[in-house]
Parts: sequence; structure tokens; C-alpha cells
Amino acid sequence: MKLAYEAVALLPPTPTGMGEALLIRSPVIVGALREYFELLWEKAIPFGSTEAVGPLTPAQSQVLQLLNQGLSDEAIARRHLRAVPGA
Repeated sequence: MKLAYEAVALLPPTPTGMGEALLIRSPVIVGALREYFELLWEKAIPFGSTEAVGPLTPAQSQVLQLLNQGLSDEAIARRHLRAVPGA
């Protein structure tokens, strides 16, 4: 997304951002996009960082690590159930 003078926004219609862009001139929509960007920016983790700066539980951190290792949802669920007492 590109913002210009908080009055115009360019948004790519696809995740790759290649080729085309949507031109948005509505002040209400541009303002909402700016606020959304600011929210995401506040919660962002620096690229390459090994630590999250958010309120993740140990279980959530473990799931993210397992996802990062390429495990499937089912494999992660099996591991998690084995680790939970009484499950």
C-alpha cells in the first residue's frame, strides 16, 4: 500500500503487488487504511527477530515454532495433546 498526502492510497489487488493497483481517493477509506496500517505496524515483529514482543502464551509460541519448522496442523495438534496433562 502507498499513501500520498493522506488523501490518496494505492493498493495492490494481489499479494504480489505486481502489475495493477487500485487508486482510492475516498478520504474515509484512505483514513481507515492508514489506521489499519498503524495498527499492524505497532504489532509488527522485526524481520529476522526470534522473539515476539506480544502477549503470546508459551503454548502459542510453541505452535508458531512448530509451524515455522514446517509441521502440519495435525502433527502440531498431536504433539500439543500429548504435552497437555489429562488430554
